[in-house]
Amino acid sequence: TEACRSHVALWQAWALMEAELGNVKKAREIFQQGIWDSGGSEKAHMIWQAWGLLEAKTGDMALARRYLSRAVEGAGRPAACYIAWSRLEEQEGDPDM
Repeated sequence: TEACRSHVALWQAWALMEAELGNVKKAREIFQQGIWDSGGSEKAHMIWQAWGLLEAKTGDMALARRYLSRAVEGAGRPAACYIAWSRLEEQEGDPDM
């Protein structure tokens, strides 16, 4: 990560790998470091979206919604973020959120 500290997709992929391996705490730490190291990158929304979906998977819908909101706010073209969020709300049974 030293050579690519601001590479958002790298942070996202690494965190998702850790989550897939069951290391949710480590995944959260990596997502957080990726946000810090993104330096305000326009692509940071990718991390927020993935992190939000992870929190939803672990049952924290309030935090998931907060992170998905940040993804939407930070994305120049937020269609993918809106789609991910709406699918999540549909699964939760609240399509009006």
